[in-house]
Amino acid sequence: MKKLRYGNTNTFFIPGIAGGLLIDTDYAGTLHGFFRAIKAAGIGTDDISHLIVTHYHPDHMGIAGELQKLGIILVILDVQLEYVHFSDEIFARERHPGYVPVDENAAKVITFTESRAFLRTLGIDGEIVHTPSHSK
Repeated sequence: MKKLRYGNTNTFFIPGIAGGLLIDTDYAGTLHGFFRAIKAAGIGTDDISHLIVTHYHPDHMGIAGELQKLGIILVILDVQLEYVHFSDEIFARERHPGYVPVDENAAKVITFTESRAFLRTLGIDGEIVHTPSHSK
């Protein structure tokens, strides 16, 4: 696992045999910083096949829509579906240039129960655990 820091949010990359998993992004407008951070870590965009956002606050999902447009598959846990567009209004209110909303129709939706099987398809041994904290 590699920790990437290119803004205020910790982002992690877990390499797999059949694809790599990015966990979280930073705020909208940080795509160029993201590119610099992955390059410095020796990671290419082709190494990242999937993205999981832990929760849909602006500082954790800001460039998720842009990464989808690059071909990275967003994985949404079913319990988060109703919150995927939580930050859209915040970015619209701030008139944040370059913000691309998440396309949930192009995402892969899974349950926590399915997470072990999903991760196994990437060659990652693990599971995704539901740990609600300061957001639903």
